[in-house]
Amino acid sequence: CNRGWNHDYQRAFFIVDEPLALSEKRPNLQWLLLAVVVGVAAFFRLYELGESAFRADTILLWNMALRKVPPGLVFAKWFEVSGAAGQMPMPAYIMQQFLELTDWNITPFMVRLPFAFFGIFAVPVAFLAGRRLLGTTFGLFLSLLLAVNSFHIAVSREAYFYSMSFFGYFLYFWAAIRWVDKIWNREALSWGRSEERRVGKECRSRWSP
Repeated sequence: CNRGWNHDYQRAFFIVDEPLALSEKRPNLQWLLLAVVVGVAAFFRLYELGESAFRADTILLWNMALRKVPPGLVFAKWFEVSGAAGQMPMPAYIMQQFLELTDWNITPFMVRLPFAFFGIFAVPVAFLAGRRLLGTTFGLFLSLLLAVNSFHIAVSREAYFYSMSFFGYFLYFWAAIRWVDKIWNREALSWGRSEERRVGKECRSRWSP
């Protein structure tokens, strides 16, 4: 019987963490590269953030910021303070909470800043999800792809819910991969142990006098 069978099935079902070339050989390099990618993402989302005009539904949030609506009223009396029956209160709440905590002058840049932050935060989350799925190199590629994605850059510069949604999508993606990986390893480990016991019995019965 093969004494290394136990290790073989562990490797086959990813129970033993195999070394990732980039993260194992140079453990700090992946974080340095990720910092560069996040820096690129921040530049594209923050550069001249307050220069463009508000349009369409984003005008609603600009108007609420100028009126300094208390964050507590955003949920308690949303229809009264917004006058928009078809809009969601969460973006306005986050904006008002951010403006209240910082207590800086209300400018187009400051109104858009929390939404740009969500767009930036989505990049490292995409890295974590990609690394969990296919390794460090793929995680860096996925985060870079998101960092320079023109559509994601555009929606991250809007005072609206789009950047929050993308952040939530990638956060869910990461959590789903972790959950599936955990369930898969648990089932594989259970199957592997039962197979190990079965092979052990066959070995004993074959070689016992």
